[in-house]
Amino acid sequence: MRARFVAMTMVVMALTGCGPGGDTDDRPVEPALSAGYAVPDNVGFNFRWTAESGIDLASRESTVVRAYLESYYIALGAHSSEKGYPGFTDATAMQLGRWNYGGRSNQPLNQYTGTQFEHLLWLSPTASGWFATVCTGDYAVMRHGEDGKYYNVGSTAVGTEEIEIVAPPTPVAVSGALDSSGPERAPSRDMFAGWTIRHHQPATANIEADRQCDTRMPDAREARPQQVNQPHDVPYPSLAPIPGWPRSDQE
Repeated sequence: MRARFVAMTMVVMALTGCGPGGDTDDRPVEPALSAGYAVPDNVGFNFRWTAESGIDLASRESTVVRAYLESYYIALGAHSSEKGYPGFTDATAMQLGRWNYGGRSNQPLNQYTGTQFEHLLWLSPTASGWFATVCTGDYAVMRHGEDGKYYNVGSTAVGTEEIEIVAPPTPVAVSGALDSSGPERAPSRDMFAGWTIRHHQPATANIEADRQCDTRMPDAREARPQQVNQPHDVPYPSLAPIPGWPRSDQE
């Protein structure tokens, strides 16, 4: 995962999950696994999404952005693109060679827990698909150290990411409605449905996007981690995913 380890100073009650478009149900939950696909055992953090007014997180384009970015971070944590959601490797074929997802398959995997906050800030149509700007707040993702303590992966800073997705020349036929929200941590079917990823810039130089992203998190800057590598006995909770993914028997 990105070099972004900074410790937190605020207790878990700081995570209210009440940012723009957030959900009021912030009770910690045990990770549930979708049939046909399982998030790698070492990746114990969940994703919580919000979006600007007018952006539907259940739309086809938003679903592809969500599926890609979640898969990207899961693949980084698991050191393998094969660990992403169903369809991830096909959707990222044109990115082959750019990301090595850690390139450390012979090294022990870190154990992660907590919650990663994502906000879909801008979504604009292009000639071949859509261009998305996403805010990533990973300050509540924690690594379980060898000493039994927990260390923050992120910092007070909120990342700004750019993702360009390309629609398939011919829409891929799917059985039934392609629902893209529910109680599960991950989808059990291919949510990309023929869409591909043309471009992903994990850290942009867009000052305006950075400014806006900083205000879109559920926790104010002063409530985010302040000290580097401070060990904690108790991690931030893995809050229920939002909007999550449908159960396998409901897809």
